[in-house]
Amino acid sequence: MKNWMAMGLVLILLLGLSACSREASLYEHGLDVVQLLSEMAQSEECIGVYTADEDVSSVVHMIGAQDHWAPKAVYAVSVSEEVLATVAELENMDVSEEVQAVLKHRVIGSLIPQINAAAGANALAATSICTAGKTFVCEACKTDVIYIYTYENAAPAAVTFVVGEDGTVSANGTFIVNENFSCSTAEDVKAHFGDIAVEVTQITQR
Repeated sequence: MKNWMAMGLVLILLLGLSACSREASLYEHGLDVVQLLSEMAQSEECIGVYTADEDVSSVVHMIGAQDHWAPKAVYAVSVSEEVLATVAELENMDVSEEVQAVLKHRVIGSLIPQINAAAGANALAATSICTAGKTFVCEACKTDVIYIYTYENAAPAAVTFVVGEDGTVSANGTFIVNENFSCSTAEDVKAHFGDIAVEVTQITQR
């Protein structure tokens, strides 16, 4: 009996370590992407390559002047497979599972741009300039998720993690410049996704 109890305890500890590994991995990789975004927003050369519009440039300059080094809070936004299928209207399509997966990835990838689009064309254009990503391996990552990094006196940054084949994960980030985007609590964040049922939890970096 003692041996079985010991084995059970080891299993619980291993599962706990696996969960920590996933969260820590996404958290750190997301921070890498945010730092890339911040560097781009500070670069006159990068801004000049993508736009000559002064209104758009001023939004990017504002972001570049902010400190995105240490997040105040980070929230994970998850969407169930069923909800993604409904939003993508897959019930009306006769397509392969591979195509269904692509469309679901597109849905979760469109959620943050929709929030920026609600702030107007300049906001959407500015955030489209400041986009960056990376690809890494995370065997513990099984589902797509969005991490929203919030700051004391800076625009939030969102990194969308899309799971691919063989344990690969693609991380793509942008800033959120919608002034109406409230992110003091998980419930605040959840409210901005409207009719799309999402689960929002606060991530604690270990």
